[in-house]
Amino acid sequence: MTKLEKSELFQKGPEKESKVGMSSKRNIDKNGLFYHVITTSWRKKRLFDKELAKYRQDLLCELCAKKGITILYSATMPTHTHEVFITPCWEDLSSVIKALNSNIAKYVRRYMTKSEGKIRVFSDDPAYVLVDSIDYLLYLGNYIFWNQQRLKDDGKTVPDSCFWMFEKGYFPEPYNAEIYQKLFGLSPADLLALYKTHTPTEMWQYAKQRFSDWTAEDNRRLLLRDCI
Repeated sequence: MTKLEKSELFQKGPEKESKVGMSSKRNIDKNGLFYHVITTSWRKKRLFDKELAKYRQDLLCELCAKKGITILYSATMPTHTHEVFITPCWEDLSSVIKALNSNIAKYVRRYMTKSEGKIRVFSDDPAYVLVDSIDYLLYLGNYIFWNQQRLKDDGKTVPDSCFWMFEKGYFPEPYNAEIYQKLFGLSPADLLALYKTHTPTEMWQYAKQRFSDWTAEDNRRLLLRDCI
């Protein structure tokens, strides 16, 4: 499989300088282009229903599109959310998540709790996990898929997830239907079929085998900022 060039991740190359390295808060590595972001409700209480999840997804897409950020995977669960982003720089992604969560908190206080007070909506800060290898990136989609699929298998409602796009072949901005073929050599439909038939443990083994020829330098060249 031809290895993707970093220039193909964005319509134009990142222009903003990032403060490369580890941040002082929550030890976040800012040197990446790919991040798995997890946001959890306060005390893991049920927060998201379909209406709030749609509001969140619409706002997230709007904010990401303005910053040139691509959403690779997403799932909104009742108590937490998962997204994997491709971002020109960490600061842009951080500003999007901050604005998103601020607006969600305001919405919850105004329309769901009928309170303008400082009711806690989210637990601490979001977790930003740097994705620094192509095999882990492929596995991560499977992990998020099964996170929401297990809830469905238990007869429960998943407020929102991106995987209907893989079935329909429709990817609204800032999702990108072509990026999966470029990254993994798999169409969205083939990728979804793979995720459905492999457990996370099986997927990890598959991913390691598929990208066994990738070196540390290959991963660094594609996934980290300091090789731009």
